[in-house]
Amino acid sequence: MSDASDEPKAQGNAQQTSSPMREIYEAYAQLLKNPDLEAARRFAQQYPESQLSQNIEQKIAAKIKQLQHEEQRQRWQEEQQRKETEGAQIWQQVQELGDIDAVAAFIHDFAGTKAAYEAVDQFWDALGQRWITRQPGQSNTRREVWETITAAKRQGENTLSLYALDLTDLPAEIGYLPQLKRLVVTANQLTALPPEIGQLTQLEELDVGGNQLSSLPPEIGQLTQLKGLYVSSNQLTALPPEIGQLTQLEELNVDGNMLTALPPEIGQLAQLKELDVEGNQLTSLPPEIGLLADGLRGIDTDHDDPAQPRLDLSGNPLKPPLDELWEEGQNDAVLAYLKAQYDEGMRG
Repeated sequence: MSDASDEPKAQGNAQQTSSPMREIYEAYAQLLKNPDLEAARRFAQQYPESQLSQNIEQKIAAKIKQLQHEEQRQRWQEEQQRKETEGAQIWQQVQELGDIDAVAAFIHDFAGTKAAYEAVDQFWDALGQRWITRQPGQSNTRREVWETITAAKRQGENTLSLYALDLTDLPAEIGYLPQLKRLVVTANQLTALPPEIGQLTQLEELDVGGNQLSSLPPEIGQLTQLKGLYVSSNQLTALPPEIGQLTQLEELNVDGNMLTALPPEIGQLAQLKELDVEGNQLTSLPPEIGLLADGLRGIDTDHDDPAQPRLDLSGNPLKPPLDELWEEGQNDAVLAYLKAQYDEGMRG
């Protein structure tokens, strides 16, 4: 039985026993409050037996990263608020100027702000008005076209049809519709396509048949998702070599033009299943077309027999032996002849 005089001494021993643990937890709390990798290493070395030392460096590193992220987010929010305030003030000045170039610069410099979104709408309307008034005699038609393009832009539509509207040009702003998958501009009076057509990188079908196109822009090669290209009944005299970049193309229709030759890059269209060059001025074909024999040879699903290759050369002044092979209906023989030419050229 212990004496009452021993009680204070026992309490003192208990306090001394608990002091190291208190020290560990106080150091740990300080480390979390002010995370530092070097301090974390010292903690692990000083208290190796404590469970708190396990993975302490990784935990503190994660804590530091979190704090840095929060700090960056705070700075970003402050910068956005500054841009919002400054943008609202400057936008008032830009509106007073009434200059379309100033509006375009403002949209770039203050992208993401409320004022910039407002500027985009005004900029678009100004572009439309400029395009509409470019040909006063067609203002009603051109206004209708612009309204159709605007609706497609704002509603995110993936099909745009501008059929038979007597268009003589396509607005460069067509490039602002990157979501388009199908563009039909047949039966108009287009003499050229704008280079901005190349910005429609999701386009899968482009139909510009029945116009007055004398060439295709090299930017056509940027339409790498294109599966169908229809340019029949125009005035093409050549195809750009960039057409070889359309590696997903399955159908190419250029009948009723004035082509005197096809580019060798056409042999790069490995997915091509149909090639229609009827009614042109072709006297020969590039040997590279022979590389497309497997793709151009379709299957007649009605008879389960190999169909003739979907290659139409009719109405061209082909020279021998292509003319004879074609007249005899030997599409396979035409492709085999071209493939043999290609192989011979590679060996030579």
